Amino acid sequence: MGHLLTYAISAALPLLAMYIVYKWLLASENQYRYNRVVLLSIMLCAFILPAVNVLVQQFASHNATVRLMSPLPQPSIADDYAAQPSVWPRIALIVYLAGITAVVIHTAIVWLRIARITASGTKIHDGRYIIVLTDDDKVAPFSWHRYIVMSQSDYKQAGVMITAHEKQHIDRQHWIDLLLAQFIVTVNWFNPAAWLVREELKAVHEYEADKRVLDSGINARDYQLLLISKATGMKFPTVANSLNHCKLKKRMTMMMTSQASMSRRLRTLAAIPAVALAVLAINHNAVAAALDHVNNSA
Repeated sequence: MGHLLTYAISAALPLLAMYIVYKWLLASENQYRYNRVVLLSIMLCAFILPAVNVLVQQFASHNATVRLMSPLPQPSIADDYAAQPSVWPRIALIVYLAGITAVVIHTAIVWLRIARITASGTKIHDGRYIIVLTDDDKVAPFSWHRYIVMSQSDYKQAGVMITAHEKQHIDRQHWIDLLLAQFIVTVNWFNPAAWLVREELKAVHEYEADKRVLDSGINARDYQLLLISKATGMKFPTVANSLNHCKLKKRMTMMMTSQASMSRRLRTLAAIPAVALAVLAINHNAVAAALDHVNNSA
């Protein structure tokens, strides 16, 4: 388990660095498909980089030139850490595992709530989609996999627009993105960037669905009034796309914002020095020794 903790800590710094770059340079741009790819790449890279870093270190150590040993070995930072009591790394591991357990339990509860609603609601088959109508008016419309869930009253009042919106989530398999994001949050629950990246990804999903709905010919004013009327309601932010997830003002702004030019995507290159700095920080003698101490003690 100590390996998992040190790996999660090593992934936290690149994830935080790349999120800061994204939020600073790309989050406000109307390029939802590109931003979706960027966010997914951020999550994958954050957890691939530590593994690559370990492999590079092992390769460099294996091919290092053999040096003469000094007559009096010098104490290293790792030796200093090794001489310290190991109670704190063990406490850190216990806290880390407790956090993972809490996130898993919360995710399971949300899954059970969704399963209960989809099982008890009235089902309408619409091609490969299944529309589930619930009697609970407090549930905001949402989609998961091929299920589109909404209340009976929502279906009567705005079923066409809600269904059109949720079908966009299903067609673009946004639920797979959410599975990956939830895994990242579970493993890296202590890192605020993991939660923020998940929220940014869900926001991009909404921007994409909104754009597709308006492109299909649905009246923009009627659609915006629908979003305003559904600004409240029970959400399932863990694993499902809710109609009322994203901040309403931001969604309205994105609908009116013209698409960003291709040249603005070059801002993504700013992530390279940010990631390089994060990797250098992980490889710093003090940080590396501390991680090694946590690993061995835990």
